[in-house]
Amino acid sequence: FHRPLICHGMAPPFAGFVPIGKGHVQVQTSENQHFLIEPRQRKPSVLANAFSGTFGSVLAEAVLFPVDTIKLKVQTANALDRRGFLLTLLSVLSGVGIKGLYRGIGAALIK
Repeated sequence: FHRPLICHGMAPPFAGFVPIGKGHVQVQTSENQHFLIEPRQRKPSVLANAFSGTFGSVLAEAVLFPVDTIKLKVQTANALDRRGFLLTLLSVLSGVGIKGLYRGIGAALIK
């Protein structure tokens, strides 16, 4: 008995088939070749795709929004203010707290 070839989709004309469990079928052709036909995978629904895309976008926005907030503060700071990213971050945290990093995230999530 030879190791069967894995066949995705249509198998060649066959002489007989044997179910081997979990939806797999072994097919033997008239030329004494063996093929293994795997069951088709179910595609995710449109709703599942929409949910996963929405969840990924919200998660990315929640992780990157504080970085974007500090970057914007550094870019719009006075030309004489040379604190940089880390000192601006510490300034926001000491002045307003974590809320200061997420101020305005509602509008960003709506877009």
